[in-house]
Amino acid sequence: MKLMKSSMIGLLAVLASQHIARSQVFFEETFDNSTTEGLVSEGWDLGKNATATETGTEFVVAPPYAQADPATGEGGEPGGDFSNPDSGERYLNPPTANGMQSSGKYLISDSDAAGGSDDIGSEAEFWATTKSFSTMGSTEAWFHADAEIEGNNNGEAVADLMVSIDGGSTWIPMWQMAEPQRPIKGAANDIEGGDILGGYPEAGSYSQTKTWSGIHGRWHVKLPAEANNQADVRIRIRWYEPADAWWIALDNILVDHTPPPMGSEVIFSEDFESGIPDTWSNTALGVVDKVTWTTGSRTDEQGNLWRLDGNGDGIEIDFLRYAELLRTRDNFDLPEAALKSFTLDDFFKYPDLETFHPNAVTDGRFLMMMAGGNYAMWQSFFEDDEASNLDTPSIDLSGATEAFLDFDSEMLAYSATAVYDVFVSVDGGSNWENIFTYQGALMDRGEASYFNHHYIPVPQAAGKSDVKFRFYAAGNDPDNFRDFWVIDNVRVTVNAEGGGGNAMVSIARDGNSISISWDGDATLQRADSVNGPWINVGGASSPYAVSPEGAQAFFRVQ
Repeated sequence: MKLMKSSMIGLLAVLASQHIARSQVFFEETFDNSTTEGLVSEGWDLGKNATATETGTEFVVAPPYAQADPATGEGGEPGGDFSNPDSGERYLNPPTANGMQSSGKYLISDSDAAGGSDDIGSEAEFWATTKSFSTMGSTEAWFHADAEIEGNNNGEAVADLMVSIDGGSTWIPMWQMAEPQRPIKGAANDIEGGDILGGYPEAGSYSQTKTWSGIHGRWHVKLPAEANNQADVRIRIRWYEPADAWWIALDNILVDHTPPPMGSEVIFSEDFESGIPDTWSNTALGVVDKVTWTTGSRTDEQGNLWRLDGNGDGIEIDFLRYAELLRTRDNFDLPEAALKSFTLDDFFKYPDLETFHPNAVTDGRFLMMMAGGNYAMWQSFFEDDEASNLDTPSIDLSGATEAFLDFDSEMLAYSATAVYDVFVSVDGGSNWENIFTYQGALMDRGEASYFNHHYIPVPQAAGKSDVKFRFYAAGNDPDNFRDFWVIDNVRVTVNAEGGGGNAMVSIARDGNSISISWDGDATLQRADSVNGPWINVGGASSPYAVSPEGAQAFFRVQ
């Protein structure tokens, strides 16, 4: 009997360990079987505060949409939809990991389609808060969603994602966005507009948690440590002082213990610190101007910047580099610290700051979060046929069982012809397959930039010995140069045979005990229930002997 009991404990240990290592889901919502009223009845809070006056900004499950023409019943969709120029199809759903739109229903707050404007100083709020869920047993938790968060290039709103572990009494920031005109409108009204954010985002920081830019793609945000192993967790997405902002759209929300999809071993990486390497292929496809990818804004043969302002002066699209240009060219008194903080006090100390702010000459259409660094950038030029390929060198992934591409990306699509795609070739460049596009989901043109770190599984590349990745850009914005796509920190990661990021667990009978063994650097945890709570087994190393005691025991390896 003791041996049978021991065997059962060992079996449960392996089952629990293998199951939880692969999927420890804390919360999930696809919205496909939901309605706005249904979410509320389940425990979601789709609300607004007493100072909110915009009509139609409330979060809803779409379709149907919050705002429509009462006379015709038409409209109500996001107001500046991105359309497929080839088919004329309207893209209304947010983008998935490969950039194509999700299917079915989704959650949206569309301030642009709403009536009125809750301007800076109104303290107006619109929010969507999930029902309560548990993260008991977690040592790490991640929020994932298909997301389209559109920042208004000359707007003043704040959008944020927060988590609560006390029933919504207090909130911990996970991600915050300020629209580019908030500093100048705050200064004009003697309002410290960055207070709600704990200070404005830092330009050039590459920050994934505090940003001037919107989100477009599969979105991954790590929950703060305080949210681990908690019984009452809620996540809130919010507009603050939307002021006729654009929209927040989310689909396929998942909270689990799994980081963004990537391998355990880095096979290839490039940060462009020394420019675009000669090992990369940088090919112009245009007929006239032969535009290629560069490491900075475009200049003519004399080194003059392409874009011109009303005075005939060139404009550097890179926010921090443009600030440096103004300091040297126009003797502006603009300390770097003031450009990164935009406090109300800074506007009084440095009057030149009122001329140069995120909404300056380019009307908020700057490269901001990756500004001032080393990167690869594409901009359209004067003609209608601009296009370029930027290809990695060949990468040997023959030993991989799983393959992944990830990279930083900041982009702004202004013209209708803009196309930004990523391809993979598994035969050295003879054939190419599209694995990501910016032009396949809900988007508005010409607003604030998007900034994401994209993670793309590439299963077709695993086990192949001659793999290349291509970044393709095309479009035209004659004489304006507002289109741009910037990439950095390109990586290819893999899992090899026997890897995969999950600890391999085995059991064996050892007399009256059970021996649990695992590979790699992992922690053994024990619980009396498969649902936890899970407690680290102090000092446990592989193999670990378990003596049968109690009614049941569950073990897992993380």
